Amino acid sequence: MEWMRLLTLILAATVLFSACTGVSPAGEKPEIEVGEGKVKVPAPSIALPKEDVIGEDLSDVPRYSPSVRLSYNKDTSYGVVFVSIEYYTEDELSTVRSFYLAEMPKHGWKAIAEEAQPGISLPFGTPFGGVSVGESRTIDFRKQDCADPSTCLPYAKITLGSFKVGEESYTYIGIEYEARAEGGEAPPETAPPKPVTPASDFGKELDSFLKGVLESALGTEVTLTSYGESDLGGGVLMVMLEYTLGEPVADLSSAAGAVKGELTKRSALRASVSISDTEAAINAGGELELAGKKYFVGMLLIPLYKDSNTVSVSVQAAGGG
Repeated sequence: MEWMRLLTLILAATVLFSACTGVSPAGEKPEIEVGEGKVKVPAPSIALPKEDVIGEDLSDVPRYSPSVRLSYNKDTSYGVVFVSIEYYTEDELSTVRSFYLAEMPKHGWKAIAEEAQPGISLPFGTPFGGVSVGESRTIDFRKQDCADPSTCLPYAKITLGSFKVGEESYTYIGIEYEARAEGGEAPPETAPPKPVTPASDFGKELDSFLKGVLESALGTEVTLTSYGESDLGGGVLMVMLEYTLGEPVADLSSAAGAVKGELTKRSALRASVSISDTEAAINAGGELELAGKKYFVGMLLIPLYKDSNTVSVSVQAAGGG
């Protein structure tokens, strides 16, 4: 998980955990004018979980303690085991980093690459404006030297990110792990991604808008390959879309600038761009009109990754009157 996806995780997690725990937000919910009327947009309470979600820790990768498990996913495909686990801790990033650099070699791992990324904070005073993401570091570990990294298993990537919720500081720990299953063979070439169609009218209109923006900005075919929509209550929707590009992103600066330009040309959204050597993020918010209906977009995040043909978009919106 990269640092911009980390931001999305925190935004979604804080809302969902607040809804599950029933914690009421401080102050009154703001009223936001959309079209001729007003839409009540909940100001979500920011609350991280105190106990582990269901899952298990890796025997081959040490777990930092104290920490709380945020998510767990395990899948086996074509003889390869894929595991993704996410934690958070109140300890500082430097302390957690030192732990993994010292403990991973004891399990036979060797750090082969480390990359640091800057942080960002949310613009436009959205309901999530109390969340900010600071520095992050990604460390790649392997147990052997390989000419072809794609078949060099086992493999572990640990992403550490500092973030704040209000005035409280935390460190995110993301572990991505791949290993050959017993008797497993190398995976064959993957089939082309299959396009999907959103079930709701809002999703279809949003997809059409975003696809138009991306295709015009990036100059390549864009296919929606994953769509998820969650009702957060109070008329607020959280939407996650994943697009596959016909060609990977080569020049981050020009691509991000073009996407920002298309967003502002096609809507009243306000947008900003953050760029590093390997990633770019387009953040937008404001009013968006789809099929004659006006929505307030509290967050629209479009991350671009160098030499990648996958774009995962996150949108939080309310309205439709």
